[in-house]
Amino acid sequence: MTRFLSTVMVVTAFAGPMAAQTRQQPNDSALDPTRAKPQKAEDDASFLKEAVIGGNFSYDLSRLADGHSSNAAVRQFAQRVVEDHDRAKGDLMALAERKAVSIPRERNPQSDAEIKKVEALRGADFDRVYLKTMVGIAERDVRAFTQTATNGFDEKVRAVAAKWLPRLRERLQQARDLQAKNGRN
Repeated sequence: MTRFLSTVMVVTAFAGPMAAQTRQQPNDSALDPTRAKPQKAEDDASFLKEAVIGGNFSYDLSRLADGHSSNAAVRQFAQRVVEDHDRAKGDLMALAERKAVSIPRERNPQSDAEIKKVEALRGADFDRVYLKTMVGIAERDVRAFTQTATNGFDEKVRAVAAKWLPRLRERLQQARDLQAKNGRN
């Protein structure tokens, strides 16, 4: 139980800075992507980097579900995340290469630490932490892909963001539904 609580605290600590980066004031135009300022080429490059890096993190977490989750629906969701990641990463990396955007190959130390903590969990404890983390990731991704699909600088970057946005919205809803069925914590 102590290990579980410390893991939840680590996940919350990890998710907090990510959420803080995307929090907006209530009247901020970023809440409505149609009113936001158009992006610059640098913003598109940052989007590509963050999409790949964030995707790698959710991929690595989802790969753990096969051996750590006690719930078939959670394992099925995680398998779909892995499959989607493979396809989306191909699109994003091809575009990054054409745009000469360098994508780091390794995870950041914070992601490594988070994965190690979640890796220690099994069964319902794993499911709760995994789903909470995936909801946070999906919320962040939907905001970023919506912003870029609407206001991206480059037409091809907007198109890739728009292509994956419906699937990300679906993933967010699935993660929320699974979280509700498995009890929020």
